Amino acid sequence: MDLPQVIADLNTAQNKFDSIAYSNCFCETGIMLDKGRAHIGRTKISQWIIEGNKKYNLVMKPISFEGDENKGVLKLKYQGYFLVVH
Repeated sequence: MDLPQVIADLNTAQNKFDSIAYSNCFCETGIMLDKGRAHIGRTKISQWIIEGNKKYNLVMKPISFEGDENKGVLKLKYQGYFLVVH
């Protein structure tokens, strides 16, 4: 699959659990939206991914990408630890 370099770098960083490399895929004022919360800026994004990795140990596998370097939709398969409570 042909991914924009920044998406390939993000995937590699996540699968190596490298929060600094992950957050460096965003600009200084970048925004990561997760569960209705906005994490703004590299420092907050780095803190968010560190906490997420501690909880879930997520590995990403891109399934498809439609778009270009500026805008697109990435579909992923995630693998990790999830607790389901009924």
